[in-house]
Amino acid sequence: MAPDRSHRPRAAPPAGPRLAALPAHGRPGTRYRFAATRLVTKYAAAAALDLLPAELDLAYRTGGRPYLRGLDLDVSLSHSEELIAVAVSRVGRIGVDTEPADRRLDFDLLSGHICAPGERRALLPLPPRARERELLRLWTLKEAYSKALGQGLRLDFSGFSLSDGGTGLLAPDDTAARPGAWAFTTHRVLGSHLLSVARHDAFPQPPPGPRTRPVPSRRALVPVCPPG
Repeated sequence: MAPDRSHRPRAAPPAGPRLAALPAHGRPGTRYRFAATRLVTKYAAAAALDLLPAELDLAYRTGGRPYLRGLDLDVSLSHSEELIAVAVSRVGRIGVDTEPADRRLDFDLLSGHICAPGERRALLPLPPRARERELLRLWTLKEAYSKALGQGLRLDFSGFSLSDGGTGLLAPDDTAARPGAWAFTTHRVLGSHLLSVARHDAFPQPPPGPRTRPVPSRRALVPVCPPG
């Protein structure tokens, strides 16, 4: 019998990343958090693929990176306290990371591990609190980038820069990334968290010719909000 699609999630555009953020009420235990994360991941992916969540088979690679068996869709997830975030992309690798926006970081202790030398020099003149906020934003962006590459904590964050279009960035196959291949964005969600996304475009669009109309950018992130 064919599955009942009368209550399928709303379809997403055929290409481009999707982003979902859902509050997990209270402080869930490990079992609840794992179940909630799987649920949010499957619903976000189902919306992007125009399928029912029950039709998706979610699995995990060595190291914990999620994937959907038999489907060409990249998935990344992050959770911090009460927030669970999922990002999916059909046009390349994607990574997401989230942290409480008020998290305090010791600049002197951590900046050498997070920042490339030029990034650290750019942050030094800022007032202390602004410097901490920028360091936190940079940290979440680099965490998202490392997740998109599948590197996790193995990546040396001080060995590459996200300033001025990025230097030292890699493609998913460990070769040097072409200019403009990566897109980085940071969002403030639920009024309490920073959520950063890094996405690699595996299918670059050529510049429009003299008789062609510009193609809308596939880098725009489309937020998917939980029902109100």
